[in-house]
Order: sequence, then C-alpha cells, then structure tokens
Amino acid sequence: MFFLLWNRILAKAGTILEEEWSSMNYEEARAYLDDAARYGSVLGLDTMKELLARLGNPQDDLKFIHIGGTNGKGSVLSYLSAVLKEAGYRVGRYISPTLFSYRERIQVNEIYIKKDALARLTTQIQSCADEMVRDGASHPTAFEIETALCFLYFREEKCDLVVLEVGMGGATDATNVIKTTVLEVLASISMDHMGFLGDTLAEIAACKAGIIKPDTTVVSMRQQPEAMEVIRQVCQRQKADLRIADAANATDIVYGLSLIHI
Repeated sequence: MFFLLWNRILAKAGTILEEEWSSMNYEEARAYLDDAARYGSVLGLDTMKELLARLGNPQDDLKFIHIGGTNGKGSVLSYLSAVLKEAGYRVGRYISPTLFSYRERIQVNEIYIKKDALARLTTQIQSCADEMVRDGASHPTAFEIETALCFLYFREEKCDLVVLEVGMGGATDATNVIKTTVLEVLASISMDHMGFLGDTLAEIAACKAGIIKPDTTVVSMRQQPEAMEVIRQVCQRQKADLRIADAANATDIVYGLSLIHI
C-alpha cells in the first residue's frame, strides 16, 4: 500500500515537472506570437470558436463592453476603463496595436499582463492550436491567439468587466465570439478597410453594427445619416436600447471648491 501511494506521488510530481519544463518562457512565447503573424488576417468566427471550445470557452465567464467604429475606439476604451476602475470595478482591458509594450494590450486595472502568465497561457493555446492543425482545422491567426489569451487571463484575474476593442469590422471580427455583452459602444464610423467591409458607408456600418447583441444597450455617437439609419435598424431587430451621444449637446461639468461661496 505504501509503495502504491509513493508511486502515485512520484507520477504526479513527474507530471507537474514535465508541464513546467515544457512551458515556454516569455521570449519563446513572444517568438511564437510573432511567428503566428504569417497566418495573416482572416475574418470569420469558425477558427476562433474552435480554439475557444478547446480552451473551455473562458469568454463565457466574463461580461463585456464591446467597442467598435472606425476612429476613436482606443480613446473611448481608455476613458471607460479609467472611469470603471475608479468606480471600484476590476477591469480587463484589451487593445491593439499598442504604443509602449506588447503586454500593454492585455491589462487588468491598468497593470500589464505578467510575463510568466503570458508565457504559461500562450503555451496552453499553442497546444490547442497544434491539435487543431492535426485534426485538419486552420491554425489560428495571431489576433485570434491574442484574443483567446486575453479571455483566459481575464477569467483567471476574476475581472468584473472587460472593455474589449474590435480588431477590424465587427460582425466577423474574432472578438465577436462573445455572448455576454452588457454594453456596445460605436465610435465614429467612416469609410475604411473597404476591401473587407464593403464599398458603401451603409455596408461598413452594417458590419460594425454586427457586434450588437439582443436585449443590450448600445451607445453610439451621432453618425452620418446613412450609417445612423443602419444602426437604428439593427437595434430594432435585436431589441437593443439605442442611446445617441451627440457632441452638439455636450456641456462642461465643473467640480471643486470653486463652486462653494463662503
């Protein structure tokens, strides 16, 4: 009995050591992510859904604020993340590209993902990606891998909310696999990525409005009439509550002791 127990302990220890030895370090994880750029940019959700299913669908345990549009997504994300953090929420933040560090794209309460966590989770994703290829599926793109990585990390970190920036477009962007959105935000929509998203403003707006989920709240800046009409139609179809932020009606709010007359 003693020897049987001892053998089990040794086997478990061996498994743990094997996992540690086989895990990438940070430099190796970065090299793997950089190499994944050769798979290009592929719109569509099939590969992303398959990868996440093999990872246990971590995105389903999170709540999201999903930000789309052409210009201003990053600024909206920064403002919202800061406000929510100051309000006491634990906020995951996912953006790309970044200015200062690769790890800047995945943050929790403005703290970059740790190097060891990035390496460990990238190793886990690599294993699933290799299995997908062996099973005849496509290899995930770099953006799909990074998006899966952020979902895994934010679940580990028990984030209250994740502020998520669309990569390109909306409906077929890898981030649009999420089902637990609480708020969608649409920044300015204009003509961009026409080779992928459409030749008219209405077509591009329809693609970007594809992030709108049923029975959610949508905040959109006042768009050009052609784009605004598409957004209204999508919200009606999805039974989503549309709120329009109009810069023309914005006013300054002043706080501080200067308001107090003694």
